[in-house]
Amino acid sequence: MIVVTDQTLYTYNAKTYDTWRDATRYPKFGWFGYDVHYGNPLKLLWAPENAELIDAPAVIAEIPAFVDFFVTETERVVIANGYASNLNIHFANMRNDPAWAFNRGIVVPAFKAALDARFPPQI
Repeated sequence: MIVVTDQTLYTYNAKTYDTWRDATRYPKFGWFGYDVHYGNPLKLLWAPENAELIDAPAVIAEIPAFVDFFVTETERVVIANGYASNLNIHFANMRNDPAWAFNRGIVVPAFKAALDARFPPQI
């Protein structure tokens, strides 16, 4: 979720991103060549399930608590420090990004459903 937060801020909050980057120095998920290419952060959530390194149903049982933590920390760090203006816009940007369509396995869809339940999308 650090990667998805960082990439959401990079993409949708250009005015505050340099300050965020200076404060956090989070590593990037992607590769370099003639241009910078960032990977889809949801693949990081799916990878352990895909490699059968986790008990996916056990992880899914922990997702509601994790989503509560994610939302609380996003408000505490991202919103309170002015990197994004409010949670509605920040999570809408995250959800509306084309990368959000990634939906492999059962953990990623469960995470998205829990985020929607905890923080309903604005219509």
